[in-house]
Amino acid sequence: LEQIGTLLEELEAQCEHGMKKVNTLSSDGDLEETLLEPVEDKPLTDKEKKTIYLFDNNRGVFQDLKEQLEIFGFTTIDVTSFSDLETIEGWNRNKLVIIDATALNEIEGAEIRLATLKSARKNRLKIVFISEKNDFDIRLQAVRAGGDDFFIAPVEIGRLIDTIYKLTRSEERRVGKECRSRWSPSP
Repeated sequence: LEQIGTLLEELEAQCEHGMKKVNTLSSDGDLEETLLEPVEDKPLTDKEKKTIYLFDNNRGVFQDLKEQLEIFGFTTIDVTSFSDLETIEGWNRNKLVIIDATALNEIEGAEIRLATLKSARKNRLKIVFISEKNDFDIRLQAVRAGGDDFFIAPVEIGRLIDTIYKLTRSEERRVGKECRSRWSPSP
């Protein structure tokens, strides 16, 4: 087990430095050098893509956030009404809604409509609220509406992205996984 741990550490270090060789453990327990070749990245299907719906109630507060999320490879779609959310088909674990928490106060019945929508989607709808105020009543409304997380603006993008991956049950953030998946042993 100690040798396997050492091998994984070497693989991660080599990936970080762009190397294409790794020591592997043979069936008889000896270390041997293996040449790795790049594997073509397959394009993600629509079901695999991370799609973030940004509901900001026509205030435009998410423009910077939208740009940051797109830099990190997320597909973002602006949503300006609950009707838009209700018509989205194919909710899966790779879709998430970020909502300006002020919408809970500005739109009549928002809390109930979101909770109903989440229930109708069998809790596959993941909701993150962002508020400009650290207000207990807004947080309580977010919980009642089915919110999965709550942030105070300005949002630290790294923390938000970690939350998105956690809520969409993704493993892409694991250290070294991306590097290991880009290379496979040659035949």
